[in-house]
Amino acid sequence: MRHMRAPFSRMEWSPAAPLESKKTCADPRVSMLQFDPGFSDPNWCVNAHIGLVLSGSIELEFEDSGEVYGEGDAFVIQGGTRHRARNSGPSPVRLFIVTNP
Repeated sequence: MRHMRAPFSRMEWSPAAPLESKKTCADPRVSMLQFDPGFSDPNWCVNAHIGLVLSGSIELEFEDSGEVYGEGDAFVIQGGTRHRARNSGPSPVRLFIVTNP
């Protein structure tokens, strides 16, 4: 595929997990995520991600530290790095994310 459009503005949110919704396009590596207040992923992820916080703020927990990213912040997580997400804020957080398993 040489190019594609991801029409997120015309897509509905689909439930993914408790307090998590997702929009995925033809390439499942490219998606938008929404984590509602109280979301806390109980599982560690080791996939590589490049993300941009569109609204709200998210805490990314790593084995030895944690970082909070707010609206307009981008992040890069290398494959093999154990991490998980949490939204302990008062409003939903929306992310644009590219995942490389």
